[in-house]
Amino acid sequence: MATELLKFDNTYITIPNSLVWGSPVINSTRMDTRRAEVRVGVAYDSDLDKAIRVATDLMTAHKGVLPSPEPTVLVTELGDSSVNLALRAWAKTSDMWDVQWDLTRDVVRAFKEAGIEIPFPQVDVHLDRMQ
Repeated sequence: MATELLKFDNTYITIPNSLVWGSPVINSTRMDTRRAEVRVGVAYDSDLDKAIRVATDLMTAHKGVLPSPEPTVLVTELGDSSVNLALRAWAKTSDMWDVQWDLTRDVVRAFKEAGIEIPFPQVDVHLDRMQ
């Protein structure tokens, strides 16, 4: 009368079948490959083409990133404090989390070495002194 699941962190979940019927079931391990995605923002005055090139080179050099489909970098948003990028790379399902975690860590170093700023949100407050 229930569906039992074991999560990656060894959490055991029991779901009454009445909640499962008619609901989508997501299987993250069924396919041989998965796409890792890392989102990062760069400062508006950064060289955007250079940032894309550095991110692409980072993904291409990673041993867990598959060559096909090719890794790609997309401009996803013009944010308040940054131009937001998505680094997308395909990996074997068994390697996907390591690829995603490595790219998340390594993009910070790669951008720093290339002189590309990853900004943080800032707010300027101007106070006028009343007379």
